[in-house]
Amino acid sequence: RFDCVSAPIECCSPEQFQHLAGGKHGGFTVLNIANNHSLDMGLEGLLTTQQTLQENGILAIGTNSKPDERDKGRIIERKGIKVGFVAATFGTNGRTLPEAEAYRVNVAKLCDKTP
Repeated sequence: RFDCVSAPIECCSPEQFQHLAGGKHGGFTVLNIANNHSLDMGLEGLLTTQQTLQENGILAIGTNSKPDERDKGRIIERKGIKVGFVAATFGTNGRTLPEAEAYRVNVAKLCDKTP
């Protein structure tokens, strides 16, 4: 099993992120970051991703900053219309978080492989 305590490796520069996110004049409003790669860069990588998205006005779904956010949807409202989002991943490629941090990624066991 992998642990999630080592430091992350940056996958792109701030300039590359701005290009991928659509720049300051458009792009993403909401991103699902709960997926099997959520913990590839460890806990620090997940926290850095959440912070970067927040700083750029992008709502991250599927991951949580506080324990009481776990497994809850997020709602945004634009022009009087409310849209709800829920997100989870099937797993994190065998990477695990310390028990006290387990709330950080929503995981839905959709297909139990045990007999």
